[in-house]
Amino acid sequence: MSTILFWLAVIVLGVLLLNMIPGLDLFLKPLIKLAFDVLSGLSVYAGSYALWFAKRILRAHRIFFTHLALSAETLDPAYRLEQENKKNGVA
Repeated sequence: MSTILFWLAVIVLGVLLLNMIPGLDLFLKPLIKLAFDVLSGLSVYAGSYALWFAKRILRAHRIFFTHLALSAETLDPAYRLEQENKKNGVA
């Protein structure tokens, strides 16, 4: 993660330095505006993604604790039949 942040900082600083050169600002200002428009568009969906991610994490933990708390026969009805067949010698 730190590598990604480092290269992101290098790119931002490079664009800022290039923006100080006369003549390149006409080229870079639309690119900077486009970058901020993309970031603002992505931030609209960031809340939805965070909510989806939190729901997935909670659901995974609920299933995990359900498997820890309940027996195999409760979770899988075929398991009880397999155990009865093994006990009775049926293959």
